[in-house]
Amino acid sequence: MDRLPPLAQVPLEALEPAFEERVRAAPRLEQDRLLAEADLLRIEDDDTSSWRALTVYRALAGRLAEGGPIHLDRAAWTCREDPSRDAVEARIATLALGHPGEDEQLDAACTLAACEWLAGDFIGAERRLKELLPRVRGREDRLELQVYYGLATLYSWQRRELESLALARRAQQLADRHPELHPVQHAHASSVLADAYRSLEDPEGLTSTAQRMLAISTRMSEPDAGRLRRQAHTIAHEAAMLHGDLAAARDHLGAALLEQARDLKTAGYTDRGLTYYEARLALRLGDLESAAPHIEQQREQAQAHPTVWLTWRLLTVELALRRGHQAQACELVAQALERMAEPAVRAHLGTGRRLRHAERLGELLEDLDGEAHLTGLAYREAADAAYDRLRELERAHAELPELAEVTEADRETLARYRTRFAGRHRVVLEHLRDILVEARARGELPAWATAAPGGMTAVCAWCRSVRGTDGRWLPLGHFVTTSGPHLTVTHGICEACRTSVREDGGD
Repeated sequence: MDRLPPLAQVPLEALEPAFEERVRAAPRLEQDRLLAEADLLRIEDDDTSSWRALTVYRALAGRLAEGGPIHLDRAAWTCREDPSRDAVEARIATLALGHPGEDEQLDAACTLAACEWLAGDFIGAERRLKELLPRVRGREDRLELQVYYGLATLYSWQRRELESLALARRAQQLADRHPELHPVQHAHASSVLADAYRSLEDPEGLTSTAQRMLAISTRMSEPDAGRLRRQAHTIAHEAAMLHGDLAAARDHLGAALLEQARDLKTAGYTDRGLTYYEARLALRLGDLESAAPHIEQQREQAQAHPTVWLTWRLLTVELALRRGHQAQACELVAQALERMAEPAVRAHLGTGRRLRHAERLGELLEDLDGEAHLTGLAYREAADAAYDRLRELERAHAELPELAEVTEADRETLARYRTRFAGRHRVVLEHLRDILVEARARGELPAWATAAPGGMTAVCAWCRSVRGTDGRWLPLGHFVTTSGPHLTVTHGICEACRTSVREDGGD
């Protein structure tokens, strides 16, 4: 076997799987040399050197498992630097949990949580991060930011809009207070805020965070800078889609694809691709010939993935309907609803994503003759998710004090979201009303629904928050309709709105 060159001389574009295989196949003495070189490179304040060191540590994860202080230090450093969040990193993070340093343990736990949620174990990831939160609150460092980032990312993916916005805002505020943090940390804070705006379907918020991310990318070296630019253009693409500006959406997606083509696949980096965005845009443009190959290419692969299968199923149903294949579309919807009823799948999707995806299935079938029953099943599944979301929000408000401390600007953002929600999800709210009627008949109406005197529900007339049994105002108002027999509403005003009304010259 040819001797590997000194690690510092390996070109960045050569740090790919084939190089890692050569490192793993090298004699032990050669591996020892590479590990020693990586140790020296990792202390340099240079991202290129970090990528070289990271590649060797990942390639020799089996060597790190031999234990000892030096291997634990290598594992802990890898947790802090590795963005791949794959099985190799999870293995290294498990080793790093045994490090004696508290910061190193916290890094390892954050890494494991990220690996868990990407693998679809949302319950495990949320539990791990919530356990970390009391340990990092008030540290004012990258570890506090990372825990907020991890939880906000998880919640935004599940479309848990309030939780994702409140925690993402904490991460962004912390980053703003500490400009000395590495640009990657600032990128994390901005990207997770964009994720929160995505869950709120807020194009203005998406646009502003995309611009911030492009500015941060100028302070980063490749390949990280290019990956951040790609992400920023993808976010700008989504904002344009929400605005209905398909020309701008196409331009931003083209820019993201160019960044993807130039990317260097270093140190286990997994290219998740932009195929979904290409397929969705093609459908919006009515270009079925372009959309079909993307959808058919991903359909089978996505079917086995616990977190993305339903996203691709929605596109497949829409494509079938556009082609006039009504029977195929209905069969696909029925299969999706059956799978969504499985407890493990419900946990993977989360309440907010279940709500929106089930509702979309109903919307796709709404105008089809003879499919009222299947359409109703889809809307009922969405309403069941909304009911679960109500209980989830009540629990989250009790567990996460950050939710009660949102900024004035974010309160306004949430108020606009609640107004949009009531308009866009009218059919789901009608089914939710039926579910609440059934719950009332069983004596299982949530406690907040009768918290006001006379067994009424107290709703803030300004922001539509609902007063709970302990006096706190819960952000449940977008789920509460003021008509029908399930709830008797009395209007009040929450403390936050009372303050802003007084400042505006009101009573």
